[in-house]
Amino acid sequence: MWVFARTYFFKLWFGTPVLLHVHGAAMSGWVVLLAIQSGLVAARRVQWHRRLGVLAACWAVLVVVTGSVTTVHAAAAPTCTSG
Repeated sequence: MWVFARTYFFKLWFGTPVLLHVHGAAMSGWVVLLAIQSGLVAARRVQWHRRLGVLAACWAVLVVVTGSVTTVHAAAAPTCTSG
């Protein structure tokens, strides 16, 4: 996640739209969930993995919705063209 420091985490101070923060938080949470779920299976804590899987399924919906809304807003935004 450190690769996003310059382009996302440090942009908090530079006027990034709230929608991008919500989407970034959802995607960062998804990566954390992936690591936790993998660790639970590796530690043979399958019951905890399954319980957390319910949260992960809900989180997946959040990721898809925020990703879709962010894409639509980005496509509708005016762009700068040189020339």
